[in-house]
Amino acid sequence: MVYNVNNSVISIDITRYIVGKSQMYIIFAYIYVIIAMSLVETPERSSMLGAIIGDIAGSIYEFNNIKSRDFEFLSEACEPTDDSILTCAIARALIDVKGRGTHLQRATIYRMKEYFLSNPLPMGGFGAKFFQWGLSDATDPYGSWGNGAAMRISPVAYVGNSEMEVKLLSQIITGTTHDDPEGLKGGEVTALAVFKALHGATKEEIQEMVRSYYPGEYSVEELHKTYKFEPSCQKTVPEGMQCFFESEDYESAIRNVMYIGGDCDTLGAIVGAVAGAYYGIPEWIQEKALSIMPEYMVEDYNDFKAMYMDKEKTL
Repeated sequence: MVYNVNNSVISIDITRYIVGKSQMYIIFAYIYVIIAMSLVETPERSSMLGAIIGDIAGSIYEFNNIKSRDFEFLSEACEPTDDSILTCAIARALIDVKGRGTHLQRATIYRMKEYFLSNPLPMGGFGAKFFQWGLSDATDPYGSWGNGAAMRISPVAYVGNSEMEVKLLSQIITGTTHDDPEGLKGGEVTALAVFKALHGATKEEIQEMVRSYYPGEYSVEELHKTYKFEPSCQKTVPEGMQCFFESEDYESAIRNVMYIGGDCDTLGAIVGAVAGAYYGIPEWIQEKALSIMPEYMVEDYNDFKAMYMDKEKTL
């Protein structure tokens, strides 16, 4: 109760008063949360940059596995390898054809050979068959089932407007060098995983798709104990995807790669592409990677981003 100037009792509905105050505080709290969330920077999602960063991070561990998550992320010794070089070559080929499938095969062959001849001896080197193909005048594939099909395919996920289109683009690009069914499958699975990640699929949905191509159960802990260097798609792609499935963010996905070991730069490129599309990449990691990447790579990434990544896609 309260009193007026004549000392008369004024009845107040205390319950209504308290409820009204509570509602006001809830509204203020809600507004505060909305404002706070708007100020939190959302990591930029990028499969192409994610692949390049994963490759760079794994470059020094490809032939020197550490089997640990405890390492300096993107140390001064890290460099882009053939995985990043050919990812950029494919991105440039997709820029050349402006998203159309017409002449994509020819553009891909031209750009991969051009980038190879400009950078023939990167850290880790190119595969022996690709090296011979790159030096030759050949334009036919050489029967490969190698994991190179998966390491460089991520840009197509931004170009295709449906899973069917992504599959087609993957087949055209991968088929320039890989005509073994396992090579074609590895590229396709990786491209589809990135596409799904970019378009809001859950990990469970991505995992279901991967398992439809590669049945079997995996765990990062088991792979840590038993996994070794493996150049094939069929023994790289499912293991790499498990590193993504058991991660919490982009960095932890890449740390899982070094924890299981194997072909760390290629695994890093595959896992980094999917994780970069799914989680986004923290700004400090982006900045550090861009400072390591040579100028032409940064230019390729920025040009590809301007043509494909910065435009909204209608599915």
